[in-house]
Amino acid sequence: MHRILPILSILLLAFPAFSQTITSTTTLDNIQQVSRDGFAFPTNQFVWTMTEFNGEIYAGIGNWTDSESGLSAWFNGISADSKGGQILKYRPGNPNWLRVAESGLTSATNEGVRVLLEFQGALYAATQNPTDGCEIWKSTDGTTWTTVSSGGFGNTHNLAGVAMIEFGGELYVATENRTDGAEIWKSANGTSWSQVASAGVDNLRNVSISAMIEYGSKLYVGTTNYLEGFYLYTSIDGSAFTPVLSKGNSFDGEMGILDMEEFSGGLYLSTFNIRKGCSVFRSLDGTAFTQVAKEGISDEGNTFGLSLQVFGGRIYLGTLDRSPIYSTGTFDLYSSGDGTAWSAETTEGFEGIEGEISIRSMTTLQDTLLLGTGSVESNTRVFAAEAK
Repeated sequence: MHRILPILSILLLAFPAFSQTITSTTTLDNIQQVSRDGFAFPTNQFVWTMTEFNGEIYAGIGNWTDSESGLSAWFNGISADSKGGQILKYRPGNPNWLRVAESGLTSATNEGVRVLLEFQGALYAATQNPTDGCEIWKSTDGTTWTTVSSGGFGNTHNLAGVAMIEFGGELYVATENRTDGAEIWKSANGTSWSQVASAGVDNLRNVSISAMIEYGSKLYVGTTNYLEGFYLYTSIDGSAFTPVLSKGNSFDGEMGILDMEEFSGGLYLSTFNIRKGCSVFRSLDGTAFTQVAKEGISDEGNTFGLSLQVFGGRIYLGTLDRSPIYSTGTFDLYSSGDGTAWSAETTEGFEGIEGEISIRSMTTLQDTLLLGTGSVESNTRVFAAEAK
């Protein structure tokens, strides 16, 4: 399975090491599974995304009939056999989740729903479709869906919509494109679209704009770049982009920014690094970034810092353990109250099930933290937890 990830040779500057503090103090209580395994579909592998809409939580699911092929499809941006992604909704006390879209909405080539976002009173879904190009779907009631963009915004190489955000009263969608470089599209009404960035913003090797956030009244976009390391850009108007960080912030092996979150006035970035383990970087001004977690926190096998979430006065980091690329493993979950000292909530998943490799998404509902997993040997699940 070593074919899954490219072998990279990158020369980067060395930075002085910092002292990383990790404790085993846990801050979550009453952790419970609140979904059926795989939502009763054995081929549902990833809870890609979760968001609140009309007081209920909606989850976007990645579906592949073969776990190894599905993992390879995600890593390499290729197609794999799928029964089509799904969207489900949940309310507390109902563990059975209601399926509101299935079979890829209309086509099994929509292998997963990568991101969900509310905009102007409607819920939008962006798909992964390496065959026909990503699609954007809209629902005003969370049940009936209509397509508002298809064919990868006119470029089928836009294989997935991987990030969405509302900025300046408009909806922005960022893509993954391994041929022409990542793109960003925007819409004032959710129907008519215009392109604001192409060709990886200014570097074709930026194959995915994998995270977006508004911070300090500016739009920040983070990329994945396997050959040079991640880039981070900012924009005041959502049209002209200025680089803030380049080439993995000059740290060895930092290939992508996977999530961004604001916490205690700072901007946090979680990365993936298949050579040394994921990192977290923090900036207090949106310009200068320092590393506040490194080398997979407590395990270099945590190569992907997939998700960040603020909950109960702390910032949480969910990882993907790379070991299942070679054998099996379980996800880790960490938290920090000050952004520098980290607590290991778990290093063996919540139930120690081998192959439940990642916390792919997190969100909050009232006083509850919801965590969606990714799996290669078991079925994807959602857990709920409370703060101690």
